[in-house]
Amino acid sequence: MHVGLSRWSVVAFVLAFLLASAGPGINAPLRTSAQVSSLDLAAMALEQSDLPDGYRQHQFDNEGYTPGHRMAAIQFGDQIPVAELEPLGIVQFYSSTFFTDDETGSIYVYLTEFENEAAVQAGFDYFEDEGSSESATPESEDLAGPAAGEAPKEITISGDSQGASSWQFVDATFRVDRILAGVMLLSDAETPSVDLAEELAAALADRIETVLRGDAPGGVEPAVRAQSLKLFDTWPWPGNSLEGYKNAGEFLGAGEGLSQFSPDFLSGYTRFASAGSIERLIQHEPPYIDLAIALFASEEAAHGALEASAELPLHYSNPVFRTPEEDPAIEGVDAAVAFTLHRDPIEGVSDSFELIGYNVVFVSGSQLVSISILSDILNTKVSVDDLREIVLDLAAQQASCLMQDGECGGPEVPLALADVGAPATPVP
Repeated sequence: MHVGLSRWSVVAFVLAFLLASAGPGINAPLRTSAQVSSLDLAAMALEQSDLPDGYRQHQFDNEGYTPGHRMAAIQFGDQIPVAELEPLGIVQFYSSTFFTDDETGSIYVYLTEFENEAAVQAGFDYFEDEGSSESATPESEDLAGPAAGEAPKEITISGDSQGASSWQFVDATFRVDRILAGVMLLSDAETPSVDLAEELAAALADRIETVLRGDAPGGVEPAVRAQSLKLFDTWPWPGNSLEGYKNAGEFLGAGEGLSQFSPDFLSGYTRFASAGSIERLIQHEPPYIDLAIALFASEEAAHGALEASAELPLHYSNPVFRTPEEDPAIEGVDAAVAFTLHRDPIEGVSDSFELIGYNVVFVSGSQLVSISILSDILNTKVSVDDLREIVLDLAAQQASCLMQDGECGGPEVPLALADVGAPATPVP
């Protein structure tokens, strides 16, 4: 396989979601998102409406960016030395994973941006050198690449196993300009369809070409991303930025109160940060901060969605329950509501604890914004009273950015979070 990930590491990546496997320690330096390419890989990635029925993202960490210098740690668990990847010229990597409801199948979409077209070929050659990899899949078949895109390209049919479980997959990789992209179909039953892989590869190539032309695919409004606070710049650990565009169904959910506004929904974007994480571990630690911003066709639709905002999905695993609070006053917003949050421990996870939090949803013009925080009730470094203060602080910063021209930067750290986790330490 390809695109910055070998066959075994892509399977391991997908299995990480299915089996909740943990990652090892890391010590690589960090570069903020402002120091890497401005290419909007998230806009290029396939969305749920591009896929067959029955596939969806299950939780917040099913999509996001990895800066090029963090590839070894985040995507390979440090099993490939950083020094081997540095010469490849990987700028950034983006992936998005969709699962069937019973989790017997998944579709994994990935894009790697290189410094130039020549670097794409070098990267492809490196990850395609299966004979040099001790972890290469023993039984695989390489076919000519998909019709989509340019060389280097390849379709791979293979399989892998872990314990009593086994998977079959079809992977289609291709190049568009300086981007190496692909679609991987994985099933625990029969081998996925090569025709479907071809079809999805063509759709992905079309979205990439659209963005490179300076246009936006349907359902993508780049201003929504640009006007959302860059949480990763402030809380960068464990080293990858969990974010992506959302369509109406993903952003609004299936509740009757919100779904009625789907025809007026233009675009949505979500960002997630683990404010308690530190640089040495690939592990998300609370407090968790979730930011979601949506653009509607009218102010009336945005206000209508606000009235039904108790139905808004929160991008955490496990159900999170809301209890209405007194409406907050936030300078510069048209209207706002607030909720306390509660999430039970995750069943079957030994180190999962009860979480509590706070959520503010507000409207500014035709934009709807939701900001929330969840913290471990047993081991939290933040008091319950602080949670409200933190969210109101971030909401005020987000509201201020919406009223200004240009892109939002990373938020200033609220006082109550000053001593939590590890701050951003950009590489010069």
